[in-house]
Amino acid sequence: MVSLSREQQMGLKVAKTLSDADIHSYVKQNFLPSLVDLGVYTKETLETWVTVEPHFVNIVRFAAGLRRVIDAASCELNDSNENGKRRRSSSPEAPLLVKKEPLEPQFIEISSDSDSQSNTSKRTGSVDARKAKVSKKRAKGLSARSDVIDISSDDEMSQPRPRLPKRPRKEEPSDQPELSNRQDSMAQTVSGPVVRITRQLRVDKLITLTQVPSTWEVPRRRGEFAYLVDLTKDTRSWAKENGKMMSMAAIIKGEDQDSWQGGSGGSVNKPTKVIALENALCRVVEHICGGSYHCSESDPELLESCKRYKPDLDETLALFNAEQDVNSADTSSVKANAASFYRAVNSKKCPASIPDSTGSLQPCSGTPTTRQLSAKSQSKNWDGKTYFIGCSNYNTGNKMDHLHQWIPRNTDENIVKQLFQNGGRVELVRGCDDEVSGGDKCARVVSPRIGKKKSECPYSHFKHDGNSEISVTGKMIKRTCNVKLKIFCPVDESDRRAIVVLFGDDGHNHPVFPPTKLTKQQREIYLDAIRAHGLVGATVSKVNNAPSTRQIYGGNAPSVNNPALANTRKCREVLNSEIKRQFPFGKDIKAGVIHQQDCDLKCQDLPDGIYIHEVVRTAEIQLVVTLIPELAARIHDADYTTHDCTYKRVWNDWKEWEVVIWDKRLSKRLTIARLYTTRETRHAFALMFKKLWETIATVTGKPVRFKFLDGSGLKAIILDGDKNQVAGCGDELVSQAQAAHRQGHRSAAPVAELNDPLTIVQHIVKTCDIHLNRIVYLESREEIDTLVQSCKTSSHKIVRDWIVDKNPTPWFIPSININMSKMAREDWLATPTHTSLNESAHPFTNQRTGTGRSILDAIQTDELRIVQTMETNGVLSNLHNTQHERNMSNLNRAASRTRKNAQNTSAQNRIAEIKAQMDILKEDLKAVKSSTGIKRASPKKGMTGTQRAAEFLPH
Repeated sequence: MVSLSREQQMGLKVAKTLSDADIHSYVKQNFLPSLVDLGVYTKETLETWVTVEPHFVNIVRFAAGLRRVIDAASCELNDSNENGKRRRSSSPEAPLLVKKEPLEPQFIEISSDSDSQSNTSKRTGSVDARKAKVSKKRAKGLSARSDVIDISSDDEMSQPRPRLPKRPRKEEPSDQPELSNRQDSMAQTVSGPVVRITRQLRVDKLITLTQVPSTWEVPRRRGEFAYLVDLTKDTRSWAKENGKMMSMAAIIKGEDQDSWQGGSGGSVNKPTKVIALENALCRVVEHICGGSYHCSESDPELLESCKRYKPDLDETLALFNAEQDVNSADTSSVKANAASFYRAVNSKKCPASIPDSTGSLQPCSGTPTTRQLSAKSQSKNWDGKTYFIGCSNYNTGNKMDHLHQWIPRNTDENIVKQLFQNGGRVELVRGCDDEVSGGDKCARVVSPRIGKKKSECPYSHFKHDGNSEISVTGKMIKRTCNVKLKIFCPVDESDRRAIVVLFGDDGHNHPVFPPTKLTKQQREIYLDAIRAHGLVGATVSKVNNAPSTRQIYGGNAPSVNNPALANTRKCREVLNSEIKRQFPFGKDIKAGVIHQQDCDLKCQDLPDGIYIHEVVRTAEIQLVVTLIPELAARIHDADYTTHDCTYKRVWNDWKEWEVVIWDKRLSKRLTIARLYTTRETRHAFALMFKKLWETIATVTGKPVRFKFLDGSGLKAIILDGDKNQVAGCGDELVSQAQAAHRQGHRSAAPVAELNDPLTIVQHIVKTCDIHLNRIVYLESREEIDTLVQSCKTSSHKIVRDWIVDKNPTPWFIPSININMSKMAREDWLATPTHTSLNESAHPFTNQRTGTGRSILDAIQTDELRIVQTMETNGVLSNLHNTQHERNMSNLNRAASRTRKNAQNTSAQNRIAEIKAQMDILKEDLKAVKSSTGIKRASPKKGMTGTQRAAEFLPH
């Protein structure tokens, strides 16, 4: 067993005289709470930790502070040295008291000194022996300091021989690069206990954080402090999009608004043992600050004196305001506007290709230049410009292929002409308010996240050159920052702790940039807002203004709580990522819709049931059938269905065919199905009716019934008069009639009429008659023939074309006239004669979901949840929508229209009378002027203008 030094023995002896409570008090004062909770530092284990530097010194000081008397047995330590030699003791029986010396800085170890993992296995002996051996070496150097304990008594005692301070023990090389500077005189430069992070790295103070800050404070000197980030009790999800846990280094850098670049992500194969994390193996992540980017024309003194240790919002706002002043001056400067146009045009290449000497086409090498517009072009130029920007090689090849750029209306043409003709030089007008555009110096300073992507300053700059100025393009120059970041990240990613150390005696040389970076937690909150709104027709504007979003953000707009979301592009990126996650195969028919249908079929617990039921793809047509079974089942209690196409909501060639019923139970219009197609032919409509009725029969277990065929069911199908739609409906009705006949159903219609598509529709199809009131009420065939003949001979071509299109179809007149229809009279009167249910549904749907949506976006719906809420809560969307109340509303609207029409008619008649009187007065005025030769009446003399005007005022 390795023998203990004199000081170690003294510390151990003194410690044994203390009570358990005193030992626990000492441990709480000198160890981190996380280590105290382990319960390994007790009186029973004194030999394993009190003999380690500096505890064998501090425990004696602690006992002296408690005014404890050292046991007389400890005096025997004065009679022996560490080599076993006895020393003379003048009075071994006299109690020895600790000499009161001014306290010097104390060194506190989290645990014993650790060598690198690769060297540990080569050493032999117990852990305690190695600790004692290392502590013995350090005790020799410690004895020369002022904090060495002197033992005295009333009698003469031998004093330790004074020695020069020994050179520090040479540290063994580390696997990781050392960023901190070893200071031999640390005891003199620090003011508190020293905390050991690793074998080589020590700091004065370790600050524990339970949340990751957005900006780190930089120590003013090396070793002043470090951070312990402890997210052990953080319940938030720190997972990547793929579900994998984020490392502590990724979390820390993701929340940091500063930009860190270069360095290393650390090695997992060669980890470093971190004493401050209870010897956890960590990879060392090292980065250097990305600094800032500033305009080459900026004020050199703008950042010269900047030394940032702590985040300073005032500095950030000062820099922001300085740039906004430049922006304001640049915006209001006519010369800057012209220079901006000049730079923009020069940045473009001529798109033309011209033949070379061999005849092969080569990119045009011409440069932009001002060219005068021809007289014909000037007459067509409404901006008042006489010049435009063209290519210097416009005469080579096709002139129309060369660069051609109009000068904007609000750009000074004369300045543009000077810039292009003089190589960016413009005449200096002394005393002009616009003498120097945007000020003499720029204030553009941006984060590396922006500066690395933008190589040029967006503001216009001019330099004086005698009597002229030269337009200068400011280049973004990187300003390096020497602040370094070091993160000790546990290799075990389940360990939610990390040590963060920053190095940089001069601090950052740039202010904190505005918080434009979207952190993970901020992103998650905005994703919650997107999900609460729903992805159906979601846009950034709709999400940001949704009531659910305001609720999530405490009544505020998202950008109020999170300034980064003021950037619409950031919001759009989050929204698009969520759309991509929900629809990884896109939203078109080829992948997105088919994939979604496959997912619906595999999922057995969809809240609304399967929604995409049929996807048809042929060479002629593409068709998607979507409906919710619970809503579709309501067709069996409906009296009629209305069908209409809408073209705005779905993008590209897709058309949405909406099927609407009137729910008598809820007094509400319901869209029970939506079909999406790329064609509107007769065959396409026949297929749509077939798939619609077949799908409803499949999902509800009951076939769609028609009253004229089955005795009960739908009384009417209301369409918009499209010939292909009606013919397609007739084709499928014939198939339905033949199936009903095979099942033994007797139809009220003659069998011969059931085999002709254009005849069978006359028993059930009605056409919207909103604009055909004159035809609706004719009672005989003769009256209809007379009207048809008058339309054919009408002087209006549109009327002649209309009757030529509609008259050959035998179903058209019966579909709008009760007297010509084959429907039962009571069925006709019980069903509407218009498609207003569909037409009114279109604006409502477009308003909620937007227009121009992808096919999969348009398919999504939440109609069922609305109906279920009504059924569950008993609260209808319109409490005053019974048949009587609807009739009353219709009467009131009709009466209002009548009154308005009467007012309009009266006003028109009055206008006509006034015009007639004016014509008569004009003729009289003309006759008087002709007979008298007086061209105009003279004002009465002696009258003021007010008096003359008063004659014309009404009395």
